[in-house]
Parts: sequence; structure tokens; C-alpha cells
Amino acid sequence: MGRRNRSKKDSWEDDNSGEEDDYGLERAEKKWLMHRQESKRQKTEDNEVPSTDGGKSKSANDPIVQQDKSKDDESRQHNSTKKDDANTPEEDKVERLKLKKQRQKEKQREKKAQRQAKRQKPEVHEAPSTGDGKSKSANETDPIAPQDKSKDESPQNNIPKKNTPEEDKIERMKLKKQRQKERQREKKAEAASAAEAKKQRRVESEKTLKNKQKQEREKKAKMKEQQTQQARLQFKTLGKGVKYQDSVIGKGPTVQHRKKVIVSYTLRSKSHTTGKILDSSNSFGFRLGKSEVIKGWDIGLQDMRVGGTRLLVVAPSAGYGNKDVGAGQGADLYFQIELLHVAP
Repeated sequence: MGRRNRSKKDSWEDDNSGEEDDYGLERAEKKWLMHRQESKRQKTEDNEVPSTDGGKSKSANDPIVQQDKSKDDESRQHNSTKKDDANTPEEDKVERLKLKKQRQKEKQREKKAQRQAKRQKPEVHEAPSTGDGKSKSANETDPIAPQDKSKDESPQNNIPKKNTPEEDKIERMKLKKQRQKERQREKKAEAASAAEAKKQRRVESEKTLKNKQKQEREKKAKMKEQQTQQARLQFKTLGKGVKYQDSVIGKGPTVQHRKKVIVSYTLRSKSHTTGKILDSSNSFGFRLGKSEVIKGWDIGLQDMRVGGTRLLVVAPSAGYGNKDVGAGQGADLYFQIELLHVAP
């Protein structure tokens, strides 16, 4: 029995090989049902017990027959549980066909979504009109419409269309206008930068002029000061070869003849600044015009004010004569005298 069933299964597999088209699933299911019906019928035939007494079959009430039948039922149940646990080759084949069909549908959906994403506006493909004069759209259930749609969606239609000469001309005009606007902007920017640079140069030139004028005024003022100082530093000659120069003009009371005055002085030889110091005093008092000092002082200190400083050059005739006081015999004496006080 098992050998006969195996041969039938093999024949059924050979018949179903290569039937993996759209209608292969339905045919395989029908053959599978027919195969099961035949197997059941064979099982019923096999369950009949052969007769041992002259061709007569034993009755079902016989205890021996019942025991054999129970054993056969247990073995069949055991085998059926094993078969239920594992799928048969036919069921595996049916499942593979279903999976294959699902994958094909998913691929078609993905391709359709990609095409729709590429297009900005969805195009409606119309099928040829029927005899009634009504045209069916591609969305309606028509077996011809999907084929036409797949033809329209061929890679040739995905090639970008070339622009017409008029469109090319319009694009060139647009580019030309854009370039002209950019040039105008550049010219305006250059003109603005040039005007700003010119303004900066003008401001800088004005600053330089003002600085020059200021320097010239300062120079003139310095020249005047130097002239006044030189005029001040020029020694004036008095009687008996006495010369004087006011380095500082005082603002106090003026000395008076025969009145006591207090001065501070320094005596040098050969010069008022670099000469050797021969004598000095911070506070020395005498009466002017009373011959209490040399004649050079009586002559040289006239009209002097308190707070002033005067430089005196006393010749030997108005000083110590030929007497040598440290500067040499018959040498001029250089005094720096500051008037501190004048008695009322």
C-alpha cells in the first residue's frame, strides 16, 4: 500500500512540475483534493480483513479482528500526527507559490510608487473606447489597461524631453538679463566705493593742511619767543664799562638810591654759566649808592625790581682794578644777582 501511494505522489509531483503560472495554484489545490480522496478510498479497501475459512470474511464482531483493527487505528493515528506536524512537499510547494506571488505584487507596488514620485502630476491613461463609445480608464478593472500602462511606463518615456528652440531662446534671454543686472550692481558698488575713497582722501588732505598750518603757527610763535629772548639776552652798556642783562624781570618794588637792599649773588670768572665760582652769598645787605660795594654794583643795580635776576659784567675800572681776586689780573668779573628785599 505504501509503495503504491508513493508512486502516486511522485506521479502527482511530476504532473505539477512547471505549473507556477498565475493559475498553477488553483490546479495544484484541485489535484491535491483528488489525491486525498483516492487515498481515503484505498484506506477503506485495505481495512477489509481477508477471509481464512473458505473465502468468507470474518465479521467485525470477532474479538481478534477488533484487536487487529484497534492496533491499526493506533498506528494510523500515530502516523497522522507525524504527518500533521511536518508539512508535505505539496503543501510546501503551495506556500512557496503564495510567497512568490506576494513578492511580485510588492515589487510592482514599489515600482509604481517610484514612477509616481518622479512625475509631478499623475497622468491618466485612457484605454481604447468600447463598442458603446465609452472609454475605460486605467484605474477601472480592465485586464488590458495594466498592460497598456506598463507599455507607457517603459524606460524610453522616462528620458527627459529636449527644449524647443523657442524655449532655448527664452532661457538665453533670461540669462542675459540676469548678467546685465549683475553688471549694473557691480558698477554701482564700484562707484560707491570710489566715492567713499574720494571722500576719505579729501578728509585726509584737509587734516594734513590743518596740521601744516598749525605747525607753521607754532614755528612763528617759537621764532618770536626766540627773538624776544635774544633781545632780552642782549647786554646793555652803562657807565665805566658796566654791562647788564635781565634774565628775570621782577614784579616787586624798585630799588631806591641810598636805601638798603638784600641780594643773593654768585661771582664767576670768564662766564656766567661755566666759569669758576669765586664768591657767593645767599643774603647780602648794603645801601645802594653809598660806596659800600664796588662801583659796578652801584651802577648796575639801578632800576631793578624785587624778584628779578640780573647778569652783570663789571670791567676792572668799575671793580677791583688790577687786583687779582681769582679771575686773573685785570680780568672782567661776571656776577649773577637776585634782588630779595628793598627797605622802605
